[in-house]
Amino acid sequence: MSGRARYWGPDYNDNGKILSGDKKKFGPDLLHDFVVDFIRQRRDQPFFVYYPTPMIHYKLQRTPDSTGEKPDLHADNIAYLDKFVGQLVTELDSLKLRENTMIVFVGDNGSTKGAHTVHGRPVHGKKGELNEGGCRVPLIFNWPGSTPAGRVSKDLVRLTDFFPTFTTLAGGNLPTGVTLDGHSLAPQALGQPGQPREWVYVQLRSDCYVRDARWKLTHTGDFFDMKDAPWQEIPVTTDATDAEAKTARDKLKTALHGMIAQDPNKDAAAKPAPATAEQPAKKKKKKEQAR
Repeated sequence: MSGRARYWGPDYNDNGKILSGDKKKFGPDLLHDFVVDFIRQRRDQPFFVYYPTPMIHYKLQRTPDSTGEKPDLHADNIAYLDKFVGQLVTELDSLKLRENTMIVFVGDNGSTKGAHTVHGRPVHGKKGELNEGGCRVPLIFNWPGSTPAGRVSKDLVRLTDFFPTFTTLAGGNLPTGVTLDGHSLAPQALGQPGQPREWVYVQLRSDCYVRDARWKLTHTGDFFDMKDAPWQEIPVTTDATDAEAKTARDKLKTALHGMIAQDPNKDAAAKPAPATAEQPAKKKKKKEQAR
């Protein structure tokens, strides 16, 4: 969806044909109706639906359910999205597809500063920054009879993990002779321990970092203790004597060099700085990423 807005009266692309939006039509409704129709048409065959809803995205506007002169737009949009999810589940139930369909709910990036909390405390950072507020998002797997309800996993995940995960769960074969960025989460999705990632790599433009469950290293050589994440990231100086920190820094530095070496644009990308300067690590402030 594009053009005037993503909400009311958007222009949209239908198989290569650009259609002008009706100002009386709510864009998220059009997308939702398309998804429901797609599922109905393919009820008798395997299907995969990527549903990137435009909701809960700046600049928030009234939904068809909003009332009053000054509604709480954030709450209204969350409620409307929640209604969409409920309608999809109901549709799968009515088509008798619910127990044969996995639903995955995930965010694409963080929110504006102060917009979200964990256990009542604000998450550190915001969208467009390489920190918890910009890169940490919710992920939910739901598949009645297959995924255990209420289970919480602290394993590290990248969105590239979806390809091998879905391929495995669908009974497919992963390609051979290539190195996959993804790491299958199929065991964890089914309630099994699996083999969790040791670290994840995150990149925004030419900036990047790697982190494991406890430590984080950026391409500029800044090193952080993540024991209090997602609320804060504690800088660790390069002259720190903690043996665990030293070992983790070396391990993450090797991982970071390896990921950058695979980048076809590595000559133009940022390169890891040598961790030799004896000074506190500093974080670089970045402008919020435009969407």
